[in-house]
Amino acid sequence: MAKKVIFLFIFLFIFVMVLSTAHSISLRELISRYIFSHTSAEISVVNHADFMVDKDNNGVNDTLVIELTTNSTDGNFIFVVNLFDQYTLTNVTNMSLAAGISSLNATFSSIYLTQPNFNYSIKIYNLTHSLKYREDKIPTQVYRAYEKAFDVLDVNDYKDGKSHVFNITLNSSVNGTFKTVLFLHYNNSAVLLKADMPISSSLNSLVYRLDNKTIQSKHLTGSLNLTLMVGNRVFRLDNSGNLDFRDYAESAYISGFSDVGVDTDADAKYDILQITADTWVANGNYYSFTAVLHDLFGNIAEIKNESFFLNQGSNAVALSFNGSGIYSKKLNGPFVVKQIALYESNVLVDSINDAYTTNYYEFNEFDMPNLPDLAVFASVSDGYHYGVNNVSINISFRNTGSMHSFNVLTEIFDNSSLYLSKKSNVIGAGSEVPYQIEFLNFSDFEIAAIADAQNSVDEADEANNAAIFVIKLNHVPELEGIGNITINATKKIIVNLSAHDSDGDNLSFKINHSKLSAYGNLFEWNTTVNDSGHYHLAATASDGFLSDYGMFGITIINTSKPALENDLDKDGISDELDKVIGNRSSINSSTFNFEIHINGSSNLSRYFNQTLKVRFLSNKAAVIEFDFDFSKHALNLTNVTIDKQRPGAKGSLLVKGLNLHGSAKTAYVDWVDKRKDRVCIKDKQISSINEISAKCNKKDEYLVYCNFLRFFVRKVPYTCSHISGNKYMIKELSHSGTVQV
Repeated sequence: MAKKVIFLFIFLFIFVMVLSTAHSISLRELISRYIFSHTSAEISVVNHADFMVDKDNNGVNDTLVIELTTNSTDGNFIFVVNLFDQYTLTNVTNMSLAAGISSLNATFSSIYLTQPNFNYSIKIYNLTHSLKYREDKIPTQVYRAYEKAFDVLDVNDYKDGKSHVFNITLNSSVNGTFKTVLFLHYNNSAVLLKADMPISSSLNSLVYRLDNKTIQSKHLTGSLNLTLMVGNRVFRLDNSGNLDFRDYAESAYISGFSDVGVDTDADAKYDILQITADTWVANGNYYSFTAVLHDLFGNIAEIKNESFFLNQGSNAVALSFNGSGIYSKKLNGPFVVKQIALYESNVLVDSINDAYTTNYYEFNEFDMPNLPDLAVFASVSDGYHYGVNNVSINISFRNTGSMHSFNVLTEIFDNSSLYLSKKSNVIGAGSEVPYQIEFLNFSDFEIAAIADAQNSVDEADEANNAAIFVIKLNHVPELEGIGNITINATKKIIVNLSAHDSDGDNLSFKINHSKLSAYGNLFEWNTTVNDSGHYHLAATASDGFLSDYGMFGITIINTSKPALENDLDKDGISDELDKVIGNRSSINSSTFNFEIHINGSSNLSRYFNQTLKVRFLSNKAAVIEFDFDFSKHALNLTNVTIDKQRPGAKGSLLVKGLNLHGSAKTAYVDWVDKRKDRVCIKDKQISSINEISAKCNKKDEYLVYCNFLRFFVRKVPYTCSHISGNKYMIKELSHSGTVQV
């Protein structure tokens, strides 16, 4: 049999305000996803059930009962049943059990319930509070009708004189005096209105009054989120109507802010960060402002105390924060008006914390303070670059700032025995301390010049106080000898230059003949039968200052074979091997005088075997340019026609017969009619510009904008833009029938 039962009911209410985002999850929701079941040999729950009863016999259920059946050893146990509603209800029962089957009831008053069904958990401890049994997430039955203590029917709020009233209609089934709290939530803060309210078992009107001083001091603006607590019941209510503290103010207040950087001396630097506080006052009088300006990391930029005479009504009060002070502290914005207070006759009438955040500023947008600035300047004679082992060094320590500097230590030393030091009592703004040092028959050395090494002078810029110079005597590079070359025409000549430099300098190489293409120290010449002859050449290796020269000869032997039969452009290269068929005279044009450049050179009588830039120029200006893969294809110029508009016509360009084998080209069209900002492109081979329609609405025709509107209209596979020289530049062309429209 069960021993004497000691029953203790404890109600615990937990009210937590959680600021959540659209994707956040509360701790309660997180925990609810997990089950922490636990069993032991001492005790287990073999059955649990729930039901409601009517304890006061008024015909409406008023108590939820959780009935537990246990199987245990002999001992004393603590039963904890948690019922999860909008908040958590807890029933704790101490019970002494005999070994075997026992039962107990955990009860919960319905006046604290808000839902039709609930989850509950069971935990059982021994007297040392060691957990012996646990079961979670047990669902109850569904209960549609039970006795509730309170129910909010309506919420009304309105202005009443200088106060704001909240009137809440509450239906109650109980009588008594209850502690109530109305929470007014705004901007992550809350105002609490507390009152002990007599409540009868009928309709009740709970009235809360928010006075104008609180409204003004809190700068309450906009709607407020309302939460009502009556006894242990919590109701989340609708938002209140819009509230504006200015409608309730009786004294002066600050209502808004703006900021701007002010440059008073037109030097493109701000002298002042001006923050304007919009202020309303009831009486014309002298008013004082105290404002603390921080950066975003809590560093104080300035504390401002200023007084102004303000007229009755609205005033714009400009608070000026020193720009050089911001610069000297190296503080970047945005800046925060951390606190601002308004006083009338030394009486605080308004204050705001975290009142305003300015726009973004960098400290170097503001004027530097008036400080000295010590800088090192030096010039070195350049003979050592050319192997002269005498050098003259002029060093000056100059004050480039706007204030005198005092007690300045200047030092000059090298990496052996030189050390010069001087302490100057005063170096005026714009003045300097000069040195001239001569080194004769020197070997390589390093010299350093430092001003204010001990950092005893407060300067506008500390970074220019030192300079280090490395002086190395330069030596002539040595070019290795180059043997004479004899080769049959149409063969490739390769010249590999090599040189040694004892100083380890990077070397550049040259050979004084344009037909030798340079690739670093490697030079190549793809000869033709037209190149036969003897050439006297000079090769150069240079470190940028000193050079070494070498002479060599190249003899190209004409094999006396007759002219090639398959050489349409007579460039001495067989058409089977030639990667450029034709030349500039091969192109048909009545409006252009062409030059053709491949990889920047007009010499087309060469072998090409890589992707290179091809440009067609007229009067030194580009007409067409494209990249061409000579390793895969030959560029045939013999069937090409290129023409532009005639005088008095709209700008146009026609290109036909030019096969780029899939590559795209860029074309340059004259911008003749400045009123026309579009071109029409015919993306197929055409014989005449007249084949392009006037409205650019035929098949394969594209209307392309050449101004900013191209970013807002239908996407086309081409781009067009204006460039200098009254030209359109049109990219990604396959064929090139283009005309202004």
